[in-house]
Amino acid sequence: MRNGKFFPRPANILELVEVYRDGNRYRPVPRYPNQGKGYGEADVLILSKLHQKRREHLQGPLSDSDLAALVDELDVVTGRVWDNFPG
Repeated sequence: MRNGKFFPRPANILELVEVYRDGNRYRPVPRYPNQGKGYGEADVLILSKLHQKRREHLQGPLSDSDLAALVDELDVVTGRVWDNFPG
């Protein structure tokens, strides 16, 4: 029921679409330096092997700090640097 039109006609629908497009056309899309460079299937397989080795060594569940260390180790193995990642 946007813009007060409960049952809009086809011409009204086109008008609403144009208003929406004009209002959103110049909205900047946030872009990050590492966008599209995240972890893929190969990274998950490497992480799985690292997790298995670490778990055999500790003989028990991994803590949150152990899991964070595994991800850091994965970044070293794959050569990733996350310097400017927001968040």
